Amino acid sequence: QTPQAFDINRIPVSTAALGDFPYFKLPAGYSSKGFSTTNKRFARFPFWVDGQTHWVEGQFYGATFSNEPGHDFSILEATRNFDAMVQQMGGVKVSEGKVPTEEIKRWGDEITLGFVAGLGDVYNDPVKTYVIRRGEGNIWLHLVTTSANGAYVVGREKAFEQTAQLLPASALKQQIDASGKVALQVNFASDKTDI
Repeated sequence: QTPQAFDINRIPVSTAALGDFPYFKLPAGYSSKGFSTTNKRFARFPFWVDGQTHWVEGQFYGATFSNEPGHDFSILEATRNFDAMVQQMGGVKVSEGKVPTEEIKRWGDEITLGFVAGLGDVYNDPVKTYVIRRGEGNIWLHLVTTSANGAYVVGREKAFEQTAQLLPASALKQQIDASGKVALQVNFASDKTDI
């Protein structure tokens, strides 16, 4: 029997009150001090769901974390805390498993370098994926833990908002008259030649 494809509509919509993005506070005895973080207003990230990459576009925050002095790192403690926080937010764990190396290579540098803080050791350790279904944009969590540290990426789905603007023709003419040239910013669709 073939497993059914992931369908977010099977997850109940959460109406739990949430704090500000990125929503999660590390458990007592853990911190991301000394590690870099990733904070992107708009990007895409591959959440691993039921053996497949599920691309999500929106806002992302990623961090690597470890134990503070006098507190040993515990995979069970870290995972149970994230499980509990997701449950309080009205979400669920949708998947847990290793990502094949060939799939990680397909993600490319955009992910493996662009999310180096938060991605975790996906080459060797399983990925836990959670989702909180929300009317205003679903919230996703990618969590990887090892015996020494953990890493997570929080994503909030949101539509792209263009911030670049075309110059009015009069401004273009002024620049051409003044310098003989004009610089324009052209935005392309991700991995496409479409403008």
